[in-house]
Amino acid sequence: MRNGREKKLLKKDKEKELNRGVKKMKIKNRFGVFIIIWIVVCLYDNAAAYDDKDTHRRITGKAVEYSTLNNYLIQNLGFKDGIESNIPSNTKNTIRFWLQEGSELEDSPMCRASNHFHNPLLPWNRSYMSDEPWWIATYCGITGYGTKYSGVTWGTGYLSPAPNGTKITISNQEWGWDSARTYYYQALTSSLSTERETYFAKTFQALGQVLHLIEDGAQPAHTRNDFRSHLNFIGFESINPFRWFGSRFENYVKNNSGLVASATPEGLPSFTRLTDFWDTDQYIGNNPSDSLSLGITEFSNANYFSDETIPNNDPTPLHIFSFPQVNNVNAQICEDYAPGSTDKRRYISRNDKGPCPPVTQARTADHFAAISLLAAEDMIRNENIGSIRLWLDDNVHNTYAKELLPRAVGYSAGLLNYFFRGTLEITAPDTYVYSIIDGSSNPQQFTKIKAKVMNTTPNEQIQAGVLQAVAKYKKRTDYQPDLSNDPPAETSREPEFSYSVSAQWTLSSTEISSINTSPVEFTFNFESSPIPAGITDLYLFVIFKGTLGNEADTAIAAGMKDIKEPTHHTFWNLTDRFSLGIYNDTTSTYIYHLYTSDQIKNTPALARLVDLNRNGIFNESGEPYIEPYYIDFKISYMSSLSQEPVGPLAEVQLPPGRHIRLIVLVDSKYNNYVRMAHSDFIDTTGSYYNTTFEGVINQEWENGTWQTPTPIITFRQIRAHFYTGVLRCEPITYDPVTRITYCPYPEEPAPADTTPYQATINFQ
Repeated sequence: MRNGREKKLLKKDKEKELNRGVKKMKIKNRFGVFIIIWIVVCLYDNAAAYDDKDTHRRITGKAVEYSTLNNYLIQNLGFKDGIESNIPSNTKNTIRFWLQEGSELEDSPMCRASNHFHNPLLPWNRSYMSDEPWWIATYCGITGYGTKYSGVTWGTGYLSPAPNGTKITISNQEWGWDSARTYYYQALTSSLSTERETYFAKTFQALGQVLHLIEDGAQPAHTRNDFRSHLNFIGFESINPFRWFGSRFENYVKNNSGLVASATPEGLPSFTRLTDFWDTDQYIGNNPSDSLSLGITEFSNANYFSDETIPNNDPTPLHIFSFPQVNNVNAQICEDYAPGSTDKRRYISRNDKGPCPPVTQARTADHFAAISLLAAEDMIRNENIGSIRLWLDDNVHNTYAKELLPRAVGYSAGLLNYFFRGTLEITAPDTYVYSIIDGSSNPQQFTKIKAKVMNTTPNEQIQAGVLQAVAKYKKRTDYQPDLSNDPPAETSREPEFSYSVSAQWTLSSTEISSINTSPVEFTFNFESSPIPAGITDLYLFVIFKGTLGNEADTAIAAGMKDIKEPTHHTFWNLTDRFSLGIYNDTTSTYIYHLYTSDQIKNTPALARLVDLNRNGIFNESGEPYIEPYYIDFKISYMSSLSQEPVGPLAEVQLPPGRHIRLIVLVDSKYNNYVRMAHSDFIDTTGSYYNTTFEGVINQEWENGTWQTPTPIITFRQIRAHFYTGVLRCEPITYDPVTRITYCPYPEEPAPADTTPYQATINFQ
């Protein structure tokens, strides 16, 4: 027989269990409508699955850590600090913050929560919440949320499974999946830094609000049409009496934040259809499963009770579900300690969790449901397990939370991965350089970028859409076209990035058929938004928007390439001087100097070295040609000496003593090669010279420190990163180490004209 203390506890528990609804109220005064609305405002604030200001933020933060988002942000979008990157950059609001902020804001205004329910056993146009009290429906109708939607539809717009299902536009849903996609594309393709930051913040907020809907799918009340479970007495939380009401399960999770902290997903779902994260339409009411192949609403609906949907308790028709079932085949009665008490209580335990353990303070039994304290004692036997009245106490809440929260985290992480799954590979074009311009132009700016692009999204193909290229860089504040202020200093850059955006490129059917298996070359037009030559910290992005896999029209894939900063090359016609070597008997070497043809002709000792037959006539057949003359140059670029270049990219008939300046963009510091082919009226067959050059690096390291900039080379008072040219000499020098013949150039006389000569650029 129970003692007096046990009787007192029993009475208390009965009161808790019986106090599970809102008493009807009669409105007798003229302020009745106001009172009802005030009650609804205060009460409905508790209708959000899990706590919006705490639990949802924790789940979202945990999901971010389990997702691949951090790596994607760094490798594909150029956020050096990943999820800890600040947006806007002058605030402390990180990407993680905006995702968490969205997961909180999804419940504001509070009637948005009317759209956070999804019963996976009903058609999606009827799977929304249908058991709310009339006064809540009235209030939400007044505030613009009269039409209710399933959580799946509210988040994605689909009334049936993607991608072929019916899709609608919801007028008051500006924070759903499609909105996130729109904000994302606007962020990626805007040329204004402030605008990009605004849209990135909106992207992550909207995505956080969609994650909220996934997290709600891990609360059984939200998948079993059980709004009324939010009308339970949960305790005196504040002076506001209507804060007494809410979901006891959600309140338990809120008050035990360590449950989220310890939630470890068994794995992350990987779906190719957006809506599958909620509902795959596999569960039809008689085939429960805990497989990750199910949507999260199917999992929680089939495997867990909510307060009003326990079949043993004679639920209303709106709250009847076939599973989970309680019978002596799959369940047993076990005894354990009541929550926070040394008193014993009996529980329904699932057979697949093992036999009933000994009663210990650790509460080791499987707490699937608690046997009601109102249950008749003589009925509490395993053979009657399907008809014993049950309820959900905090031991049960603890069990549910430990099984559902890892799913909430895992499915949220999986959805993050799905949103940011699209990847593109960017490689150099056949011409090797991404762009080339004539340095004599004013202003010096790139209007075309060539690049090869390939879809590298795992197991999903690009089907149709557009490509757009974006250049990200920092403008120089002291740039001069002649590089007189180079190399740049860290302080000679603008503090914020600038962006140039190309015109859109609509993919052809041929390009679509190739881009999924091999790199396809594109020429991106930047004429309306050119890239200046005076820049540092250059990155190239290519963005795809369209159909990717099963996501139609709005999917986005992105790729990033760290392009080396503009590299200045000068090519010279050096025939305004002749390199003449005089033999030194002491050293047994030739001592070279540069001379004009007139100097040679008018100096007998020099003239004898080139007028081989001593007849006073110079430049005869068999003799060195010492006069200045025009040379035809053709310049090409390649990645190796074994590669036959595509080109030429630049051509010029260059007068003696003049140079051309080419400014090129490459993606590698090393293993860059240039071919200088040349011909003239003397050597009509022509020849070429291959040599290597380094790509220019003027940017920050990944850790934010300024790299040592690429040095400048000065030749004939002209500054560049690389130079070469054509010179004539007598005799020709042979280097036994490199096995290269060359003409020494001992002095560097100032050219008569220091301005670059205009070249023809072939970069269509």
